[in-house]
Amino acid sequence: MQDDSLMATSTPRESIEFSARLRLPPSTTNDEIKKLTEKLLKDLGILECADVMIGGAMIKGISGGQRKRTSVGVEVITQPTLLFLDEPTSGLDAFSAHQMVTLLKKLAGDQTAVLCTIHQPSSEVFFLFDNVIFMKEGQIFYQGPANAAQDYFTKLNMPCPSNHNIADHIMNLCQTLSNDECNNKNIYSDNNKAITDTNDNNNSNISGNGNDEIVDFIPQPSATMWLQLSALLDREIKNVIRDKGALIGRFGITIFLNLLFGIIFWGVGSTDQGDVTNFQNHFGAITMVTISSMFGSAQPVMLMFPFERPMFMREYSTGTYSATSYFIIKTCIDLPLTLATCIVQY
Repeated sequence: MQDDSLMATSTPRESIEFSARLRLPPSTTNDEIKKLTEKLLKDLGILECADVMIGGAMIKGISGGQRKRTSVGVEVITQPTLLFLDEPTSGLDAFSAHQMVTLLKKLAGDQTAVLCTIHQPSSEVFFLFDNVIFMKEGQIFYQGPANAAQDYFTKLNMPCPSNHNIADHIMNLCQTLSNDECNNKNIYSDNNKAITDTNDNNNSNISGNGNDEIVDFIPQPSATMWLQLSALLDREIKNVIRDKGALIGRFGITIFLNLLFGIIFWGVGSTDQGDVTNFQNHFGAITMVTISSMFGSAQPVMLMFPFERPMFMREYSTGTYSATSYFIIKTCIDLPLTLATCIVQY
């Protein structure tokens, strides 16, 4: 995903190892996971910050480029056969972007198909790609080998200026040429014809039974339920311990509100309940304490949900763990904290 959905209190090493433990084949040993993680951290160029918290909106952590490379590493560690990436070089400098695409090209050489959108590639990065597609208003503007793009547009009398990035040149043409001009130069028809010819060749090798079935694209977790629970529990405990600000705020607000209620209703308990005013004071004190208890327990969970939802959706959709495992662990972690909050309050 373009947005980096990672646990803010985890480190790059822990995030990659977490993905490897739950998504690699069960036969993979812990030593093999550690070696793969170490190698990937080195290839991504984030070995120096491997043990620093990733961070987020409320927690200071690694830089945006390092976070982006960690997010890619979480997917690459599983050695997938097909990998989609949405602008993996966004937020990276020229060297880091080149390093990232070099890693993806190396991965593609290991029988993994890599498809990604790319944001303002340099010339060095552009020519690392085997095939590229440029689109304009839903039409294919160019599709083919990256190293053939310059000759293609030269034949169309739209040559790339000397010492100019061919990717920037094609993007400039996409923005400045109208659809009529593209049709007159047969840009759309030439590329669509190339796609049709390619599809015809590929279709000759495809056979099917003609029955269309609805396929569930959410993969099932490969890890056992016990492994999912242990990995999630380990991560959640570290999250609670490391996120000291949230923990202090949770108990600090409870203590402050109860001190406030105690000052407001000071001495109410020793008054006569037969008096209507005193009875109302008793009822008000009980009401405020009860409401504070309920909202004090529910508010941390409600505030946490929007931050963790993107991370849960990414991990669940890739088959890292089941929704049942996630909610069991969240309940086991939140329940003791809620009970501790109520004990502090009363």
